[in-house]
Amino acid sequence: DTVPDPFESVFVRLVEVRDGAGNVLPWARLGTSLLVFNVLNDDVFATYSLSGTSATVREGNGALLRNFATVSVTRTDPSGDAQVYLDISGSEGVTVDDTVTDLSNFRVDFLDGQTVASRIVLIEGDLDVEADETLTFSLTQVRTPRGNQVLEGASFDSSDTFVLTIE
Repeated sequence: DTVPDPFESVFVRLVEVRDGAGNVLPWARLGTSLLVFNVLNDDVFATYSLSGTSATVREGNGALLRNFATVSVTRTDPSGDAQVYLDISGSEGVTVDDTVTDLSNFRVDFLDGQTVASRIVLIEGDLDVEADETLTFSLTQVRTPRGNQVLEGASFDSSDTFVLTIE
């Protein structure tokens, strides 16, 4: 399987002996031996990282012209579905009005077989003269499909960042 599990053990102890008809043979003697099967964890755990370190996009000139940036995440093992959540911090000038994309609970979704998954961030154009704005994306968590459980064993470097500059 590809489900991340810890090492597992199965213990087997004989407790009774039956004949071919299913009757217990009370006179049969059993030793006190215990048989142990160890199931080794051979699951491969993916390592996740942000693709690239930065991008710069122009803001646009009002609602008629929007721009976009692509945030991509790669993983080393394409087995199974996964959701990668990212934390986004911004420079002082970034407001909700600067992006069309909802940045709360921002995530990138992987389908089984994918090694790269991306999400587009739409940048809202405006006519304000202002300094460049930045959004910094960093990986925070990898979860199973539907986000119901942290995907144990998956790894990422939380200092790995992608900086988006909006001119």
